[in-house]
Amino acid sequence: MDALLPSPVGARATSLGAMVRRRMGAKVLDDLVVPVVAGVHSTHPDDLDPDRVAPGLRAALQREGSLARAVLALRKRAVAGSAVQGLRGGIARLVDELVADLDTYRVDVRLHTRVTRVERAAVEATSADGRSERLAADHVFATVADPARVAAPRRSGIELVTLVVDRHELDAAPRGTGMLVHPAAVGVAAKALTHATVKWPWLAERAAGRHVLRLSYALPPAGAVQATGAADATAPDEVATSLPVDPAGRVSARATTDASALLGLEVRPEHVVGAARVLWHGPDAEAAGLAEGGRRHR
Repeated sequence: MDALLPSPVGARATSLGAMVRRRMGAKVLDDLVVPVVAGVHSTHPDDLDPDRVAPGLRAALQREGSLARAVLALRKRAVAGSAVQGLRGGIARLVDELVADLDTYRVDVRLHTRVTRVERAAVEATSADGRSERLAADHVFATVADPARVAAPRRSGIELVTLVVDRHELDAAPRGTGMLVHPAAVGVAAKALTHATVKWPWLAERAAGRHVLRLSYALPPAGAVQATGAADATAPDEVATSLPVDPAGRVSARATTDASALLGLEVRPEHVVGAARVLWHGPDAEAAGLAEGGRRHR
């Protein structure tokens, strides 16, 4: 169906789900796209703007004449494996390198400061003690949503639970580097499992024979009733803070139960020598405003 439709069909869809459904049908969306998108973004494709999660897809659709060819064209342009590449020692090393560069170039860094307004050549900021300040600049690069905009009500959260497991049977990597889970799967709460010590050899060296498993869970929007144990999917004091977890506690028990089901190999709490969890914001559900050819400026 996709190859026979004119390229404008679905090109202005306001969600990734609507685009796929229009061009390829509900079955392709539900059986193929939903598991991948839910596993990666912990959000249904109907709640994701393609301009945010797949930049360039609309233009590629118009250019290639089909959604399948558009996706293939974008994939060919990407460096092989770039979506999962990292740094030896962990991507967190970027922070130390950035701090060093900021110090080298004498960049003025304001900590504990909230930007309350973003303009083309200035920002307004409020410090922790309540003082407001307007900072002029030749250029403003905003890597966060406009602070004046109310957060999208369907913005969900992502919980990552990491287990360090001492079980030599995992040496065989029963699921390779990991797997995605269909949202309709019964008996498993996790949306994805990554066998991190298989995916990244440097981590396997550091783990010294132990295995690192990471399970991903979708959290409802802030204020919604949650069954995962997280207080709030978007609470500022919860997000981006990695906290240790009791290997014998409820969070770890849920993760080991899911890991056992997904790996086909029992992982019990006594196999867990360490555990931690971290919460992240889910993707922004508000449309980027590019479906009609417009462009937002910061």
